[in-house]
Amino acid sequence: MGTMPFIRNKPRKLASGEIRNYYYEVENYWQNGKVRQRVIRYLGTKPYLTKFEIDHEIAKQISQVLLEKDLTPAQVKDKLENIGISMPEGELGEVHLMFKPPLRSYSLRID
Repeated sequence: MGTMPFIRNKPRKLASGEIRNYYYEVENYWQNGKVRQRVIRYLGTKPYLTKFEIDHEIAKQISQVLLEKDLTPAQVKDKLENIGISMPEGELGEVHLMFKPPLRSYSLRID
């Protein structure tokens, strides 16, 4: 029987000497009387990145928010939440509104 999954951070030292954190979704389980850990999936170096598809009307509202002048990151976050975009916890890093012409689809990425 498994337990609730959680995010594990694995720091690695690169050849340049820089330490980079890699994140995994893992769960613990028992095997032969010992606790083992199973990797469910690799999350990359930015596990809290949020990306999802959005429709044309929502994309218009988001673009209007992003084009407003002199907004602080907290104000941008509040305005996007008012539109109905669920925002990650903590301080807002980057917001990318993307359009793929061949597919005529919009997506939003939040760091």
